[in-house]
Amino acid sequence: MEKYIDMLLDSMVRHDALSLPMAPRYKATENGIPSAVRHMTCWRTITEIKCIAHKLTDGKMNTALVVAEALEGNPDTPILLSARIRIEQDMIRELEIYTVRSRHDSGFWFKPEDMSKLPAGWSSPIPENGRASYEELYALGEAINNMNIRKEYFGSEDCFGMENGGVVYEHIDYMTRMAPLGMPPIDMSIVPPGGRMATPMPMLFPERPTDLKNRVLCVDEKQGIVAAYGTMPGVVSPYIVSDETSTCFVPEEMIEGHRRTLTPDLTEGETLLEEERATAMVTTVVRLHSGRLQGYHQIIVLTGQGYHCPWEKD
Repeated sequence: MEKYIDMLLDSMVRHDALSLPMAPRYKATENGIPSAVRHMTCWRTITEIKCIAHKLTDGKMNTALVVAEALEGNPDTPILLSARIRIEQDMIRELEIYTVRSRHDSGFWFKPEDMSKLPAGWSSPIPENGRASYEELYALGEAINNMNIRKEYFGSEDCFGMENGGVVYEHIDYMTRMAPLGMPPIDMSIVPPGGRMATPMPMLFPERPTDLKNRVLCVDEKQGIVAAYGTMPGVVSPYIVSDETSTCFVPEEMIEGHRRTLTPDLTEGETLLEEERATAMVTTVVRLHSGRLQGYHQIIVLTGQGYHCPWEKD
């Protein structure tokens, strides 16, 4: 399976989509839009694959998935590339590609250049008695975007929330305003200069955004990693902290909490984008061993309100 990922990436760099072993009838999308492979943007623009963060293979579903940092000519503006393939009879039957070129595409965090330095949880050795089975990983994949599955998954000390290439460094201002009532205040002595902290992933939160048509994309039992996809409606809303006034995408399950952070003392006199609804196409890659989450990485691509995913289940 891995060789097909290598062929895919190599064909993009060579701008040669026709070299791929596509099935006589195939299904393909780029950022959710169906297209013949030869017309897709990736084969016109990508000049280098700089770093591969995740490469998964699944012999049971005949799928493989890759998440990489890529260049389109300018080394100062890397992009994030995510792709899933499914193989039938040694040919590519399905090809699902996502590219994130800027914070505009991602909704909030965008750090493809950080993929060469993943948190330690992604490479921690798996004890033989701590290895998750294929079935356990698949069940985690089904739960990622479905809060109706009530099983709790807790994170290790090396598990941090990642979005679009890098660990999310949230500002203490926002973390404090979003904290639930009654939660102990954050110890300011541990807050780094500048006020931004790496966001730990203590658990797969029960009140998570839900897509009942969530798809498990790939299960790599050897690495202990599963990838799943969900479509999440939400809102692009102002985001205000002491070092930034901009916007962020917020899933609809979390928007009321986010709006509590937009207090009159912060918004008065500011030039702000009006709230607008949008939809996020989200691929989530999670590592599990020793009974705990070890890594959590979301690839988020924004699209318009009411987006219908061509790949979703009937």
